[in-house]
Amino acid sequence: VSDDDSYVSDISDNVSEDNLSNDIENERQTLDCISESRIGCQSKRRTCLPASCPNTSNISLWNILRNNIGKDLSKVAMPVELNEPLNTLQRLCEELEYSELLDKAAHTPNPFERMVYIAAFAVSAYASSYYRAGSKPFNPVLGETYECIREDKGFQFFAEQAKYWNPNAHEIEGSVMDKTGNVVHRLFGKWHESLYCGTTSSSNCIWRANPMPKDYEQWYGFTQFALELNELDLQTRSLLPSTDTRFRPDQRFLEEGNIEAAEMQKQRIEQLQRERRKVLEENNLEHQPRFFRKSKDDSWVSNGTYMDLRKEPGFSKLDNPVLW
Repeated sequence: VSDDDSYVSDISDNVSEDNLSNDIENERQTLDCISESRIGCQSKRRTCLPASCPNTSNISLWNILRNNIGKDLSKVAMPVELNEPLNTLQRLCEELEYSELLDKAAHTPNPFERMVYIAAFAVSAYASSYYRAGSKPFNPVLGETYECIREDKGFQFFAEQAKYWNPNAHEIEGSVMDKTGNVVHRLFGKWHESLYCGTTSSSNCIWRANPMPKDYEQWYGFTQFALELNELDLQTRSLLPSTDTRFRPDQRFLEEGNIEAAEMQKQRIEQLQRERRKVLEENNLEHQPRFFRKSKDDSWVSNGTYMDLRKEPGFSKLDNPVLW
């Protein structure tokens, strides 16, 4: 939700592979010409902000939304207390906090180990959001810029707010480059529709989103795949353990439109969960998964019993915990 239209960058429709290569090369030359002497020595970084965050307990987001029903929410001004003192351009830079993982990947000759570090870097970008769900960054205005030169981390980051929000907001583009920086493949498309590899005049469709089901607006915006996940037919019912999510009553009542019953069941199930946790803690016990085990590298893997039990069927013979 924004009070201006500038929070989504536009991507040009007419970027050729040659131009993309030239842009990348020009950017590399620009970065290379920034000498260490110009960057300067690393200074001591602050460890706190000038003031603590404000108390937002008296702000009701629901009241704000209710008072603006029918309006374009991108035009609705939100109280500044709902913002954090960072900009979206800075939040983009924040994804480089663990850039050393990319350094490790670049110096790892084994391609499989290299992907391990790349995957870790992709996950690391989420870490900073764990305690920040209650606030949003400021939206950059047109022409706003940000730089972050971190000689201690070995990267130089530049960002600029790259138009206003327009119908092309869903467009994405990227490139696969070799070690010398030459573009090998170019990717482009829309993240909610399809992704192509090649040029605008000659390309292959790599992925295309499935069509949405009829009247999807009425069904929580679910895709066809999502619509099928909670389906429970008679043939399947007899094969499932009683712990399967499809038997959970609060979820089932909500699907059926019985909001009151869903709320009652949700509270009851949550209380059961609290009681189970209390019993485990009081007896110094730890819940033991039934169908998974820890491997030598401390990751969870299947213990190979689930599908065997399903064949008999044998779930009815198990002493299942009361989850709901």
